[in-house]
Amino acid sequence: MSIRWLARVAFVTLPALLQGCLFVELYGPVTGATVTIAPLRGGDPLVENASSYSQEQTEAVFGAADWAELPEVEKLQFMGAVDLPRDDFEKRKYYLVTATGGLDYDYNTDQQRDGQGEPILGTWHAILRGSHLRGMPRISVMTEAIYQYLLPDLDDMSDAELARALDEAAARVVHDINGDGVTNYKDVVRWSSTEFASEFRGEEFLWQRLREDIEWDLSADTLAIDSLLLVERAPLKPAMSDSPWAEDLVYCLTPVYVPDLCSLYELPLLGDAAVLPTVDDLMSRTVVTHDWMAERFEQFLQQMPDMLFTLARSVSAIVISDAVRPAYFDGVTNAVYLDPDFFWLTADEYATVSEEEDYRREFASRVSFTDLARYVRDGESVGARAFDTDENGARTLEQALPYAAAVLFHEFVHANDAIPSSEFDQLNRFLSPYQLNLTGISDGLTEESPLLSPELFGVAGVLFQGYDPTPEEAAYTPRQIGGFFGSDRATDLYAFSTQFEDLAMLVEEFMMATYFDTHRDTAFANVPEGDSDEIECDDYVMAWGQRNRVSIPRIRQRLEFALSAMLPDVDFSAELAALPPVKALPNNSGWCEYLDDLSNGVRPATNASRAMERRLPMRGRAYE
Repeated sequence: MSIRWLARVAFVTLPALLQGCLFVELYGPVTGATVTIAPLRGGDPLVENASSYSQEQTEAVFGAADWAELPEVEKLQFMGAVDLPRDDFEKRKYYLVTATGGLDYDYNTDQQRDGQGEPILGTWHAILRGSHLRGMPRISVMTEAIYQYLLPDLDDMSDAELARALDEAAARVVHDINGDGVTNYKDVVRWSSTEFASEFRGEEFLWQRLREDIEWDLSADTLAIDSLLLVERAPLKPAMSDSPWAEDLVYCLTPVYVPDLCSLYELPLLGDAAVLPTVDDLMSRTVVTHDWMAERFEQFLQQMPDMLFTLARSVSAIVISDAVRPAYFDGVTNAVYLDPDFFWLTADEYATVSEEEDYRREFASRVSFTDLARYVRDGESVGARAFDTDENGARTLEQALPYAAAVLFHEFVHANDAIPSSEFDQLNRFLSPYQLNLTGISDGLTEESPLLSPELFGVAGVLFQGYDPTPEEAAYTPRQIGGFFGSDRATDLYAFSTQFEDLAMLVEEFMMATYFDTHRDTAFANVPEGDSDEIECDDYVMAWGQRNRVSIPRIRQRLEFALSAMLPDVDFSAELAALPPVKALPNNSGWCEYLDDLSNGVRPATNASRAMERRLPMRGRAYE
């Protein structure tokens, strides 16, 4: 449908008239942009070098008198239109729309036309079906964000997978704009910064920053980063809406360049606010993607020991997001990012948790052994996972608590490593955590008592950082790995990936033993043959394994150094003395065949513990 025809009926309700036109915008309508439309999977363009209508062209089409009578908002909605051939697009086929250059006529988003327009130097995109192109789609900063977000996997997606991915990304960034009761990609192609800016789920700076990337034609890497942040951070909201930090939390957690960083004055560490942070203190620094995550996290915190809150002093903020997997610590902001898989209790909550696997699991296929680890208490494996539920798909807080505690201790140790509490009095609050350049606790641990095995450093690089193995690394047997590991000073193979993980695994194991009476098993087993869906726990046959490695004298010495550096005011002598001795796990036994109850020796595992372990993804780590 031609815009010339639209001009004849300009005062009829606009959405009913705009069938068959594409509209180009960033902050506001972009006129004079060059537009190309080509099949997404390759082929000759159907529209090439079309141009979005300029202000003068649009006014000429309407006629000066009719144009003058239009409200300013409607003038903006008409500008930036591109006439499209009505019948050239297949309804179910995907096309790539590309816009380059032009002038933005509402640069300050005040819904008033700017006098000269702001030049746009870059290019932006939209993935659209033919059915979209027969409507009134807009190519905007929102379509560019989703295009960039999906671009790395675009070539590997079927059309059905692409449709699902577009809808999932759309649900993260906008609300139900078209009012059909469903939030999907149809809402994204309707989104307009002029008309629907408030329908963006996130904070405005996220899309404004991406728009600036396009305006100035910044690098592809910058476009990709800002697009990723827009899609993943748009659903974030403060767990406590009345938190004194609520207004700045998401912004401070989303830096790209150094000028974006928040100082310790703008977002202090939790230890600045209180000697021992409270549950409310932590909740005031927490952002989530779903309301239940805030509710559950608070419940879990209420069950945690004071020591966890002591370690929280070095944390700036906590993010619980369905886009996080694995959990991690961000040294740029000293914030902790948590996978909600640690905190759900009901089937409805679990349904919102990501189904994506930890990206490191695929690395395990490159070696000839399986790295196993678990926590055990009273002869039972602890840490409830998705399959350890009742008939309603629910689990209890008590079941999940150790699982959550381990990751919290681990990530909070990372925060203390980056900014030890002993440095608090000397911190320059006008700098960000990234700019402090402190000597970490793990630096001292590595200097005082380094790990030694070059073989395990190499293997850890393969398993946790994705390096290609050498032929020797690929061929190591479980028994060989156990031999290297048993004579070294780490509590877990993950410790060989970085010095930071060395420290975190060491202290985590101690904290779990001390405050949750759980004891860590570490073992190396075969790689079972057959379909992964048919492999059971006891198909992993241990060639080497130990419990409570942290009690070995040469490892305990490292632990004592770490604790004294991290928490110099805390006396752990009684807790260290209470650590149970190291025990060997039975070689040539299935991983679930025996569990040691630490009082009555080795005994067969119960049916409950076997069921808990049966479907546990054995290879790789659930968190960093």
